[in-house]
Amino acid sequence: MKKLLIGLAVVTVLGAGAGGGWYVFGRTGNPVENARKLLAKGDVRGAQIELRNAIKANPTAPEPHLRLAQLQLQLSDAVAAEKELKVARDLGSDPTVVTPLLAQAYLAQQRYADVLSEVKAEGVEPVEAAKLLVLRAVAQIGMENPQAARISLNEAQRLAPDNLEAPLTMARVAVVERNFKEAEALVDKALMLNDKRADSLLLKGQLLSAKNEPAAAMDYFERAVAAAPNSSGIRMERANQYLVIGQDAKARLDVDKVLATEPRNAAAVYLDMVLLVRTGRYAEADIAAEKLAPVLTRFPRGQYFQALIKSNLGQIEQAVDAALRYVARAPDDLEGVRLLARIELAAKRPERAIAALQKAVDAGFNDAETMDLMGRAYSVQGKPAEAARSFQEATTLAPLNSDMLTRLASTRMQMGDTPGATAALERSLDLKPGQANAGEALVAAALSSGDAEKAKAALERLRQQVGNTESVGVLDGMVKLAGMDIEGARAQFAATAQQFPQSSIARVNLAKVLILLNRRSEAEGVLNEMLAKNRADPEALTTLIGSLLQENKLPQAVVALEAARAVAPTNVGLTAALVDIHVRNKEPKRGLAVLQQARSTGALPPQLMVAQARAQAADGDTAAAKTTYRQILAGTPNELEVRRALVELALNTGDTAGARDALREGLKLSPGNLGMMTALIITEQRQSGTAAALALADELRRDPANMPAASVIKGDAYMAARRYGDAAATFSAEMKLTPSTGLVLRTAGALAAAGGQEQAAQQLRSWMEGHPDDADAAQMLASLDITNGRGADAERNLGIVLKQRPNDAIALNNLAWVYQLKGDRRARGLAQRAHLLAPTGETADTLGWILTREGAAAEGLPLLQLASTQRPNDKSVQFHLATALGQTGRREEALKVLDAIIAEPGDFDERGPARTLAEQLRAAK
Repeated sequence: MKKLLIGLAVVTVLGAGAGGGWYVFGRTGNPVENARKLLAKGDVRGAQIELRNAIKANPTAPEPHLRLAQLQLQLSDAVAAEKELKVARDLGSDPTVVTPLLAQAYLAQQRYADVLSEVKAEGVEPVEAAKLLVLRAVAQIGMENPQAARISLNEAQRLAPDNLEAPLTMARVAVVERNFKEAEALVDKALMLNDKRADSLLLKGQLLSAKNEPAAAMDYFERAVAAAPNSSGIRMERANQYLVIGQDAKARLDVDKVLATEPRNAAAVYLDMVLLVRTGRYAEADIAAEKLAPVLTRFPRGQYFQALIKSNLGQIEQAVDAALRYVARAPDDLEGVRLLARIELAAKRPERAIAALQKAVDAGFNDAETMDLMGRAYSVQGKPAEAARSFQEATTLAPLNSDMLTRLASTRMQMGDTPGATAALERSLDLKPGQANAGEALVAAALSSGDAEKAKAALERLRQQVGNTESVGVLDGMVKLAGMDIEGARAQFAATAQQFPQSSIARVNLAKVLILLNRRSEAEGVLNEMLAKNRADPEALTTLIGSLLQENKLPQAVVALEAARAVAPTNVGLTAALVDIHVRNKEPKRGLAVLQQARSTGALPPQLMVAQARAQAADGDTAAAKTTYRQILAGTPNELEVRRALVELALNTGDTAGARDALREGLKLSPGNLGMMTALIITEQRQSGTAAALALADELRRDPANMPAASVIKGDAYMAARRYGDAAATFSAEMKLTPSTGLVLRTAGALAAAGGQEQAAQQLRSWMEGHPDDADAAQMLASLDITNGRGADAERNLGIVLKQRPNDAIALNNLAWVYQLKGDRRARGLAQRAHLLAPTGETADTLGWILTREGAAAEGLPLLQLASTQRPNDKSVQFHLATALGQTGRREEALKVLDAIIAEPGDFDERGPARTLAEQLRAAK
């Protein structure tokens, strides 16, 4: 807890006039007798009462006013003391007594200018003048003028060589000037003359504390308290030192002792606040802070603690205000900067947190904790690349911090850098083996990279460390699924759901595997059981709706969403989904009715306005739909997807002028946006023909704000007009001006579309001679190689891609296809990795077909069913499905699929094998 040190010692050392306890009170005659006796017994309040009674009895007597002022100074009530001292002065008290005390009252209020204007050393005896010069020096220290303080103190020592306060105050000047060696020498000299003097002992302790010698410092604080047991200032210094060395209980004893007699003692209230913070009692600490409000800024970390308290009480804006004020006063205090950043993050303002931290980093304060917090702020802001850089710097500065390594891994995973994430997680687990979160993340990273064996090994390591927890059970099912043990995954998820009845993730995953196995009724049963407990369970509802939509069970999907909305009527996502399903079910009016109901509680948010526009368009009211889209853009003009939807609607209704206007407006807001420019070219082509579109392309290219993206739009215009040769020539000409991967890919694409696949391949080969590591060019060339039966060339080019992007699912999938064509057993493993990385229809088809060809049709069938659902018009995928159905004994289903694709017009590679398979299946009957 050392970070919560209050810096009270600094207050006392640097501003002794603010209550440090080094003044010598009561230098004049005896007080009123009754008050004296009470004070001797420690009854400060009783003494006050007696003195006030004396004043009431004889208000023109100066002595009670003077003694009461001395007592008020001791109680840290400088304002009241000042009032009584001025009364005593006006009633004729000795100026040599009143003036030093009045100076102390001013110093306690930090009214340094008043000291210098009212306290003069001229015209008094040398001994008294020396005392006044010391007080003036304290004021000059407070006004940050140590040179003037030295002059005053030198004069004081000349006038009264035996005055010990002058060298002690000179020591404080040396502290201000950071000349600690001189300061300590002066204090040691004073202690040689009188080793029982409390203020000398106190200052020695402060200096040792500043030198980070806490044990030695504490010894001097103990001696100072023993020398002046009734000095609250010295006792508070000891309490502060107790906090420094972590002895909070002893600090509490000192604080309570002072508060018992001086409840308004600012230093005691301050330390009370700190102790309350350190025990998490923020509401009580806030009360203490309120008491300190008029003087809080006198304590170096006052506003820091105020911000900390307000933050923990949820009073974020007040916390931000206090933190900003503190950082403005102490910009070099990294604890304050980090506190401000954490509060801004709590307020969901990561950009402000980053700005505060960046200012500190620019000033050279880039320690590990600051960079780690910077990474967290970037993560919240949705900038994983910047977050990863910050976390990387943090782990470089603190290489043994396992938590920072885990956060770095999480960010790398978010960026898709699975190898980097895995390396960070492994390092984190080496440093701190028992981290369940890091262990789970390592399994997930291995799965994300498609490395099922590594995931399995990481899972077993995790199981040994934490046992068979819910997370381990879920991950076990995922590892089995990665290894294509689909039935094993189903059994594992079911077992985990049974062992942990509250596990939603196990049940949802069980349902997903059942869907994969085409056991949809069982899956829907699992999901409906979950929804019976929570109709709006997001995972269960999303999975159920997805399954129902795949089966085209739209009415059932509507029922499920309406039940969810009944318990979560303000959930915008549920409302939008329900509207879209009504539209899909050709019932847009029902969708609009849902929106009308939602509108009764207030204006529709943008997401529901988009749903409204789609429903209006489906209902035939395109004018209303356009109006809705324009209303959205009026409030959020940079919503490109909404603008695209408006343009598409305008084009579909023949309103090309409206589409063009919307696109030009969007391009003004987002110059150089290739999607906008391409859509504008297509719109111009529809309205005015190819020549006008080409002229517009030239116009857009001339605007520097649209470059370099505009360099391709003229070729794109030719592509849209299906003038592929002209497109290829245009792209080629641009290549000579500004060669780039994008242009070479477009050139090759245009050549291939024009029927020149060999020319396209040659274009890519020529480019790769000068750019042998261009993965994008290698990927496209590999696709052409596969299409034209150049398996060895495709394998080589895919190797270039995977060397740079080992988790490129497309390259893995294509290489698996190449391997299966030549019977290479590596095909299955690559296909599994590709499907794990990107579970699409394409990867499901590749893996399912490889499994079927290897004699594992039962395993391949669920994948091919998934591929068939996602790619219903791909006849090759349907042929693969029919083959798996036939091999698993489902002849009728297989024949139904085969008859459908054979009957459709158009050719496909497997038409002959499809006829042969159909004949074989019919003969087998």
